Amino acid sequence: MMNHEHNPVAVRISKLQNIWSEATEKVPAYNLARWVIHNEDVDFLNGFFKLESSPHGSLEDIFVVLFTPFGSKETFARMLISDWIDMYKQGIEEQPQAKAWDFAIYRDRLNDLPQGDTGAGLLKEMLHDFSKYASGETRPLVVTLIPRSISENDAYAKWISAFVGRNDFAYAIKFAIVDYAGHNYFDSVQNVENRKVITVAPPNLDMRGAVNELAAMGNPNDPQVQFRTCMMKMGEAAGNNKRQDLDHWGSRLIDAGQRSGDQSMFASAHLIYAGFLMHFPAKEETQLMLEKAEAIAKRAVQQDANHVVILIQIYGYMGALASMHSDHRTALDYFIKQANLSKEHNQLANAISAYKTIIYLCHTHGFAPEYLEHLQHGYLIGLELTDDDLSVTDYSFIAYHYIDANHYKLPNETEALRQRMEQLFGVNWQTDLQQKFDEVEQQK
Repeated sequence: MMNHEHNPVAVRISKLQNIWSEATEKVPAYNLARWVIHNEDVDFLNGFFKLESSPHGSLEDIFVVLFTPFGSKETFARMLISDWIDMYKQGIEEQPQAKAWDFAIYRDRLNDLPQGDTGAGLLKEMLHDFSKYASGETRPLVVTLIPRSISENDAYAKWISAFVGRNDFAYAIKFAIVDYAGHNYFDSVQNVENRKVITVAPPNLDMRGAVNELAAMGNPNDPQVQFRTCMMKMGEAAGNNKRQDLDHWGSRLIDAGQRSGDQSMFASAHLIYAGFLMHFPAKEETQLMLEKAEAIAKRAVQQDANHVVILIQIYGYMGALASMHSDHRTALDYFIKQANLSKEHNQLANAISAYKTIIYLCHTHGFAPEYLEHLQHGYLIGLELTDDDLSVTDYSFIAYHYIDANHYKLPNETEALRQRMEQLFGVNWQTDLQQKFDEVEQQK
C-alpha cells in the first residue's frame, strides 16, 4: 500500500486500495466488479488506476484500463482490441521488454475480420492470450472499462452483461466498470446470469477537504501556496455570495500572482478573479479585470508561446460575459478571436469548442452571413483530428449542423461524416442531440 501519510491524495488512494482488496478478497471468484464512486471523487479513482496499472502498483491484480468510447454493440469489441494493441505497442516503445507479447497476430486478425463480425470472439481470445503472457494466468487480469463517451447507457450495460455473461473466461480474467453514486446508471449489470458481480462502493472521499489540505501545504510565504489558498477562499466567498470577502481574497490573489514573477500566473490571477466576479452584478469591473488579464497574457505569450492557452481562455470568458449581457455581436467577435488563436497555435480541441459556440450564436441570433463560413471552418478542423481526440470534443454539435446545411449539396461528404459520428457516438447521436436541442428550447 502507499505510504505517504501526509499527502491527502495519497491517503485517499491508499483507502481505495484497501477497499478494493477487501471487496475482492471476500469474493475472489468474481467476474465483474462495479465501482460506484461519488462524482467529485473520480480524480482519486483515476489516480488509483494510474498507479495500479503502472510498475509502481502494490496490488496483486494486473490492471489494464481502457477509455475506448462506446458507440454501439456492433463496434465496441473491435475498438477495444484496437485500443488494447495500440496501448501495448506504445508501452513497449517507451519501455522495451525482454519478452514481448505478440500483438501483431491480433492486429492482423482484426483487420481480416469479416463484415458483420463484432469481434467479441477475437477479444475473448486475445484476453486469454494476454493473461497467459502477463502472469501465466496466476494473477487477476482486471480489464477496466471507462469509456470517454457512451452513446447510450442502457446499450453499454447490455453489452457488458452479454459479453461477461455469455463467454467463459479463465478464473484469472476479471472485468471492472465505473458507475456513479446517486445515479447508478449500470445497476442492471448486477444481475448477470451465472456470474459473480461485486459492487465496490467507497464512501465520499472529501475532495474539497483534500484540495484545502493541498492548498495549505508548503511554505505559507510562497506565492504558489498563497495563490492556491486565495483560490480556495474565493470559491467559498462566491458560494456564500459574500462580495466583500471575494474582493479581499481576489486582491491577495493578484498580489500573489504578481510576486511570483510568472506573467502567465499573473494573468491567471486576473482571469480567476474575473470568473468569480461573473457571479455578481459587476459587468464593468469584470470586463476591466479581463482586459487586464488579456494585456498581461499577451506579454506572457511573447515570452513563451506555450502561455497561449491562458489567452485562449480569456477570450472565451470575454465572449461569455458579453453573451450574458445580451451583447451577442461582441460575444461572437471574442469567440472568433478564440478560434483563430487556437488554430494559429494548433490547439485544435480548443478551436472546436470555440466554433461550437460560434455556430450556436450565429444560428440562434441570426448572424446568417457568418454561419456557413464558420460551420465550414469548424468542420475542417475535425478532419485533422484522430478519432480518439475527436471523441472527447463537442464536434458532434458541429457535425450535426454541417450535415443539416449540406446534405443535399454535398451528399458524399456528409454521409462520410455521419458514419464517422456513428462510429464515435453511436447510431442515435443525431437523435440524442435533437432531443437536447428540444429541451433547451422548452426551457427558454
